Amino acid sequence: MLLLSLLWGCATTTGTRTPQGAAPPPPEPLPEPGELARNWLLPSRIIEVSSTQKLEAEALFDRLLPARVIYVAENHDNPHDHAVQLQVIDGLYRRDPSLAIGMEMFKRPFQKWVNDFVSGKIDEAAMLEKTQWAERWGFDYALYKPILEYARAHQIPVLALNERDEVTRQVSRQGLASLDPVDRDGIPDLDLTQATHRSRVKEAFDAHGAHGHGKLDFENFYAAQVIWDETMAYEVASELQKPNGPHRIVVIAGGGHLRHPDAVPGRAEKRGATPYQIVVPEVLDEATPLPKLLEDGGHFLWLMAKDPALLPP
Repeated sequence: MLLLSLLWGCATTTGTRTPQGAAPPPPEPLPEPGELARNWLLPSRIIEVSSTQKLEAEALFDRLLPARVIYVAENHDNPHDHAVQLQVIDGLYRRDPSLAIGMEMFKRPFQKWVNDFVSGKIDEAAMLEKTQWAERWGFDYALYKPILEYARAHQIPVLALNERDEVTRQVSRQGLASLDPVDRDGIPDLDLTQATHRSRVKEAFDAHGAHGHGKLDFENFYAAQVIWDETMAYEVASELQKPNGPHRIVVIAGGGHLRHPDAVPGRAEKRGATPYQIVVPEVLDEATPLPKLLEDGGHFLWLMAKDPALLPP
């Protein structure tokens, strides 16, 4: 359901940027991240939120390695966020290739086609058709192409985390009670009691009234949002608990799903997906208050700016 995605992953910038200098030689003879994603990288500062300590990227990757789940937030149409996601995936893979990538962008019933693309059984065009990318996600595939090509090149499993649009749309319009028994049994247990989570969703719901959901009942809308978060949390935890599961999963999804423990991270933790770390990419401009960013969720801020003077010293 695109509306839910818009509330939790709206971007503020688009376009491409000039790479800032040559990348250091890789520690192993592996292909570097895609040329397209390198071109999206901006001058950066990485800050640990709890201490405000500044880190180099390699130090961040070392800090992330003990985590079972690394959540990397995004604004869906911001290419710079996707470049950071690929840098995190690459940094962790080079340290330990027992890795999976969880993606909000794919719906669970289409896991087979994602698997077939990663394994090389089908090409990109077939994968996009079979997963109904344009209809069910809608954001430009080029933004995610470097990540999926990297997964395919290294045979990194990609997990389809999201619930079917038919379920969330039905609930947002008519409520949980309207689901047929098969669909109701297919969704995980829902915690609808998180007050801070409810408050944030209500704020976003009210702020986007002009986008066409003014006739929706908020309680139904909120239940649909929780289905989205709980389903992703369930899939992440289930994958980690498999006997031959990966050592860790990098989850990429909209910031509203990932920045706060009462969304996907905490719901997955209750199911055993712990410890976890949250990385939040942010593109700074003159109006961006750093103290507010430090208070707005996440363990690490990956700050970026077209003008390096805007970055913290």
